Amino acid sequence: MRDGIDQYKAAADITAYLQGKVSESSDAHFSLMAGLMYGVLVSAERREEYFNYVSLLTKDSYQNFVELLGSVSAFSLTPPHRSSTTTTTSSATLPRTI
Repeated sequence: MRDGIDQYKAAADITAYLQGKVSESSDAHFSLMAGLMYGVLVSAERREEYFNYVSLLTKDSYQNFVELLGSVSAFSLTPPHRSSTTTTTSSATLPRTI
């Protein structure tokens, strides 16, 4: 039972810390959202946890998160050119905004 209480207190401490950070400034909010988005994209084990923090901490109805995701999706999905003898296809990209 003690482990459950400790985990709850640790989660509450993390949440309070993050809420304080996003309240500091717009830049702090944007930076924190960028870090959480990175975690969502690269950490399969903690993806849900990071997205839950995004949901809890957003102050702009996900606008920063969506803009950051649009920046990431602007990368080309086609492989680099291999040689002059191969035919290339047109570059496919995802839309910048949702």
